[in-house]
Amino acid sequence: MRGVNGMVIVRTSLAEQATAWLREKITGGEWQVGERIPAEAELVVLTGLGRNTVREAVKALTYAGLLETRHGEGTFVHSANEVEATLRRRAGWAAARHVHEVRRGLEAEAARLAASRRTPADLDRLRETFAARATAGRHDPTAFVDADLRFHQAVADAAHNPVLAEIYASLTGQVACSVRATLHDPASVERSDVWHAALLRAVEDGDPDAAAAAAFDNLSDNLRVLGEDDDR
Repeated sequence: MRGVNGMVIVRTSLAEQATAWLREKITGGEWQVGERIPAEAELVVLTGLGRNTVREAVKALTYAGLLETRHGEGTFVHSANEVEATLRRRAGWAAARHVHEVRRGLEAEAARLAASRRTPADLDRLRETFAARATAGRHDPTAFVDADLRFHQAVADAAHNPVLAEIYASLTGQVACSVRATLHDPASVERSDVWHAALLRAVEDGDPDAAAAAAFDNLSDNLRVLGEDDDR
């Protein structure tokens, strides 16, 4: 439909407006994954829309995988965005080897782009997360895995490709599991430390090929370790 000035007017239903409002609360980070959203009556007040309209919007986002209704408890945020929801539905908690195969391609390209596009702020963040990873050591697996995840997300963000960064962020849970799966092998972890240092150095030096190689070789070594576990 066109208005008097020739502009296209897009009409949306009240349910679509309510769905967009709820989605923004989730994707914008105001409502975090695992958090219970306001009850239906409160949503009616917040949106200024009818109960049936709000209910339809909640159902739509539940079907999309962003929300999850738990009987007797309420409705909770299940995924931060549609990409994460789709990956969870289709892949579930994939085997560590499968996650590493995906990580290898993503992280190599992220490293290549980061070496070309990183800013001074990106470098500060990379150095900070690299130091946190080194400080955590292997005596505190939880802190180590968290620091490792933050380092690799920093690399992905330094690539300044929002699609790549979002895809990598959506894999956080699976990546954490895949990292834990390799911590039992001290020699592999030591080699990984060397490659992480090489990756940081290559990004600092602005060397895309060296950065990509460090990321690729690190994940390839992890895959070999996981393959040996499968053979036992």
